[in-house]
Amino acid sequence: MLKELPRRLLRTPLSAAAAAIVLCSLPLVCVLGMALAVSVLLRHGVRSWQVQAAMLAGCAIQCGLSGEPTPLLLGGSVLLAACTLRIAGLDKAVLALPFLGLLAGALLGEWIGTDYLEQLRTVIETLSPKAGSALPSDPNELLGLLVQGMGLTTALLTLAVLLLGLHWQDDDEESSELGESWRALRLPMLPAVGLTAAFVLGSWAEIALLSSPLILLPLLLGGLGLLHWLGHRLKLGGWVFLIYPLVLLVQPVVGWAISAVGLADAQFDLRAQLVSQSAEEAEEEEDQRWK
Repeated sequence: MLKELPRRLLRTPLSAAAAAIVLCSLPLVCVLGMALAVSVLLRHGVRSWQVQAAMLAGCAIQCGLSGEPTPLLLGGSVLLAACTLRIAGLDKAVLALPFLGLLAGALLGEWIGTDYLEQLRTVIETLSPKAGSALPSDPNELLGLLVQGMGLTTALLTLAVLLLGLHWQDDDEESSELGESWRALRLPMLPAVGLTAAFVLGSWAEIALLSSPLILLPLLLGGLGLLHWLGHRLKLGGWVFLIYPLVLLVQPVVGWAISAVGLADAQFDLRAQLVSQSAEEAEEEEDQRWK
């Protein structure tokens, strides 16, 4: 069904633009409209600018109806990430996620202001006094936490839209381009080391934006890509997806461990080493048979 939707809606540029503006103007289903626009952009490039413009127009309509800028910020983040994906590949798009998330969170923080924060604090304290007492008393610190949370949410939603748009690229129902792209995900060494250094510096100097889990998101995704590649190579099937509940339930230990795997892969290309080692072992076994 996920591939049937774009087949029906992307028959012509006009139908694609109409679908994008209608879906993006509606809550919840707006991510489907963004994924449609991403799919068209990845397939046709800048020639499809009308569809991307329609996507942003739909997000602007939703902003006007809801009175908040979140849909337009998410739409802009998705568009920038999709352009990066088309021009430079999935690894560069993943590296852009922390910056897009922090930018969206910062812009949203400017829009919120301290009055809304006090209202939010009152609501949280009413619903859960324990959670309300855990909130920082300093409005600026509370705003920083909100910016981090909104930035991480924006980055994860942007990633989900990109993957869905990439999934819709294939006409064949059984195509595995998305799976192959995900399993091949490996970060460049220098950006991976830079993100790690920024996170360590932010944690040591207590810089809220740099110590956010959002900074390590690309490394986490790189590690997950390597684990998916290893699971595919070992023919583990769907068992490899058990990683995701572990990441959510055993935080932050599992997340840090997988991020460390992503950093090691960026530095040492673990896929190439594992393939080389397997080839050497196979060659030794063949030699043993002939002795």
